[in-house]
Amino acid sequence: MEPSLNDTSPNDTELGLSGLHWVSGTGAVWVLWTTIVAAVSLLSVFANLTVIFVVSKIEYLLEYSKYFILSIALADFGNGLVCCMAIVPSITGEWPYGRVVCKLQTILSLTFTAASVTGILHIHIERFVAIEKPLRYYSILSKRKCFGVIATTWILYTAFATLIVVDGGSDSDLYDHMLYQCCGTMIFKKPSMLIYLIVLAMTSLFPSSVGILVINYRITQVLKRLRTTVVPAESTQASRDATLGAPASTSLPASEERRGTYRTFIVVALAFHISWVPLVVVDTYCFATNTEVNPTLQFLLYWLAMSNSFWNFFIYSMRSQKFRNQMKKMFSSCAAT
Repeated sequence: MEPSLNDTSPNDTELGLSGLHWVSGTGAVWVLWTTIVAAVSLLSVFANLTVIFVVSKIEYLLEYSKYFILSIALADFGNGLVCCMAIVPSITGEWPYGRVVCKLQTILSLTFTAASVTGILHIHIERFVAIEKPLRYYSILSKRKCFGVIATTWILYTAFATLIVVDGGSDSDLYDHMLYQCCGTMIFKKPSMLIYLIVLAMTSLFPSSVGILVINYRITQVLKRLRTTVVPAESTQASRDATLGAPASTSLPASEERRGTYRTFIVVALAFHISWVPLVVVDTYCFATNTEVNPTLQFLLYWLAMSNSFWNFFIYSMRSQKFRNQMKKMFSSCAAT
């Protein structure tokens, strides 16, 4: 008989729905685990909600970077909402939402994570075009192209995540009692699902990591060349806009501002790898050696990876004066009302 995720199940231990049985130690440890889950989840929601409101209100934010920043923030915001569903299971030790919600959470979790990491690659490509080919920027990129890339990414990953869940086996394979979530980690432990794991890695994590490294190297070479090259200033702003094919009201940002933004996204990429690489390495090792991950280590590494969803807010706050100014303006307006 197929296991059930119904909260009225008479035997949660048999179904693998008991989330507290692996936690050893005192009640303080259980409180700590619940605190970690709640803090990561709620911080991800409120931090990315702030990023979405602030960035959408900035009238001019370095060409088309704005759309990719919003896409990443939306994915991380969604991840935060999905993680919020783990708060109750971390307290009660049971999945109370039923099998349909479990399947939906798995699809959303896979989609949001893949969209977030791919968004980082997109924004590095956009920065490369801005620095390598500044005079052709507005002819190479456009609002329609950016929206098309973002929409295609989200649609493809949603379809692929749905396929994984549909072909993933029984309901009990979706819920990971060590993580208090339906997130697909149990599915990928099955040998029959190896092909899905490889495809997901080859279309999101691997190309993003390699692409970011290659693009960063190329941009570094361009910046070195620019330091030794004298570029004559355009006579008027109108001639510059005409050359770029940009609207008359749009001006090309200063070179130093572009470099500053590029450095900010290097920090974003570095933060992503710091949070995700430990989990990927440990899971890959355990899969290759057919060994089980220590439950405490698995929990800590997974929620470290999930915490990346709110890191960007602090990175933008520390490195962008525009972001800080707009955030202060927004909070001041809220306080006044």
